Amino acid sequence: MLEYGNPDIKADFTLDGMPLRVLVTLERYLPEGSSIESVKVCNNYLDTVPTWEDCTNAVKVNRGYLFTNKNKTAPDWAINLWLTIDKGTAKERVLVNGYGGAFD
Repeated sequence: MLEYGNPDIKADFTLDGMPLRVLVTLERYLPEGSSIESVKVCNNYLDTVPTWEDCTNAVKVNRGYLFTNKNKTAPDWAINLWLTIDKGTAKERVLVNGYGGAFD
């Protein structure tokens, strides 16, 4: 299990410049009755109040997402994601083994 409270685990990607788009891929098993409820991304994660954008539809169809946010208050740009899965009526365990993707 990935423990984000552990200070040795870095949960964001710090970048040299403003990211324009992101591709999120999920290594997952969603049994019948479960679903991806939402996938949110931000390109200003280091800000006090990051701008979270909904890219759920792009993730579901394996497409890139174009960021609409062009502002940051922190010194650096950083990408992070926030995934919410609805177990719904599924009788089996929902699994998220990891995530990947790309950004530019």
